[in-house]
Amino acid sequence: MKNPISKPSGSAPMLSAVFVTFEGRLPFVERLMKTLCPYASQFLEIIAVDNKSCPNVSEWLKTNFPCVTTFRNRENIGTAKAYNIGIDLSKGRYLMLINDDCCLEEKAAHRAVHFLETHPEFVGIGFSLLDLDGIRRPMKLHLYPFLPSSLDRPHRITFVGTNNLLCRREAFQTVGLFDENYFFFNEDLDWSWRARKIGLKFYYDPQFRIRHLYRLSSEEPPFNLEKYLTRIIADLYFYRTNMPVLFDFVKAFYKVSLRHNLKRIRKIGLYPQLKVLLGVERPKVLSNIYDVQKTLMNGSITDLFSLLENTDLCSC
Repeated sequence: MKNPISKPSGSAPMLSAVFVTFEGRLPFVERLMKTLCPYASQFLEIIAVDNKSCPNVSEWLKTNFPCVTTFRNRENIGTAKAYNIGIDLSKGRYLMLINDDCCLEEKAAHRAVHFLETHPEFVGIGFSLLDLDGIRRPMKLHLYPFLPSSLDRPHRITFVGTNNLLCRREAFQTVGLFDENYFFFNEDLDWSWRARKIGLKFYYDPQFRIRHLYRLSSEEPPFNLEKYLTRIIADLYFYRTNMPVLFDFVKAFYKVSLRHNLKRIRKIGLYPQLKVLLGVERPKVLSNIYDVQKTLMNGSITDLFSLLENTDLCSC
């Protein structure tokens, strides 16, 4: 985990918007920029962290929006590390984390900043997420799913995601940056957990809205084994790190889930090789969480098996 970020200077912009982009995301970034540009430059700075996108988003931004601060990585380093780079580069009194496949509704950032300016008891807000048709999407608002929550009324929340967070800079100075052991998934869950432990308060109001455009089609995406395994590892690492009392239960659940899904896609023969990923409490696996996730998201199951053999994880 990296050190907290520095304080802004006296000439800092009011708000820094940070987003991460990667392969094939230029159409999404074009939509996002159309919603960010109307904000006055003295109010908003925009920071794009590019995880080696193709087409090259950084070059497109430099040509069309030279005021945007861009940072291009030589490879896809994942979301936690990339967001940390953007936060480190930021100068604003407030930080807004937004996905590249989102669109900010008109004046939403102004209203959110005004709310925090007039409500010092809260360090940040979570935007409501709408789909392309303007229908409010289901979203996580609490660390504990059994807590009552409503998407239709304002209330205090305990979870904020990297696609809908606007907070005071002090929030990251106090909590720290994202845990860089996560390559993908759960970096926001882990950060929200740490924020809750030290008593920081977040607020949700349905009037602060963002449109999330990722699901452009109503078709159910095909099952992706690599992404599924990445999610499993992220969940197991989170519970192993933050809620060890539930770790054995979650591990048992994913053991059954992994067998079920491998049977469903007729790849049950892979189970003996993949079950090592469930042992994140083991030192060798625990110290290679990031590399395993990175290999899964940037490569294939074949690449994963090569990594497991080269790092001797299979002998754990």
